Amino acid sequence: MSISCLLPSARQGKLQMWVDVFPESFGPPGPAFNITPRKPKRYELRCIIWNTQDVDLQDTSITGQRMSDIYVKGWLDGLEEERQRTDVHYRSLGGEGNFNWRFIFPFEFLPMEQVCLGHPGPSWNVLDETVLKVPPKLILQVWDNDKFSADDFLGEAFPLGGCLPCSPGGCRVARWSFPPVAVGTSPSC
Repeated sequence: MSISCLLPSARQGKLQMWVDVFPESFGPPGPAFNITPRKPKRYELRCIIWNTQDVDLQDTSITGQRMSDIYVKGWLDGLEEERQRTDVHYRSLGGEGNFNWRFIFPFEFLPMEQVCLGHPGPSWNVLDETVLKVPPKLILQVWDNDKFSADDFLGEAFPLGGCLPCSPGGCRVARWSFPPVAVGTSPSC
């Protein structure tokens, strides 16, 4: 890579380095430290969506009954491109939906830093590989499917609250419910 003298103030690259400066009065420096980045561990989060209940009914059927066409979206924070969604439970009249749907999220985790690694997609103006470090957070959202307009956001929750991963053998969360979420709050997607 060459540096252009025509545009000296324009960003033309990036240099990352570590410099140690020792006074001569301290004598020769000690042994060098190993500063190579830690290798992340690969994990897989499996989330099963069985049922929903008490979901807000957003639409009105032809007969005048309140109903919703419910589906659930899920992803790990920082890995939005890995977003997954269930199928649609059509015409729920009581706010319940049945799915038996599995989300599988592979991710890399740094245990010492308690963060997940995310790799944003390539960009035309970034040549180096950027790595995002974000706290582990599973995001689940409930939506109402609409045919002729944008889908309606019904609620969102963070069931694990940043407690990933539990142990090398895995962990289980037996039951979990969405806390009440005000309809009309802006979704994070």
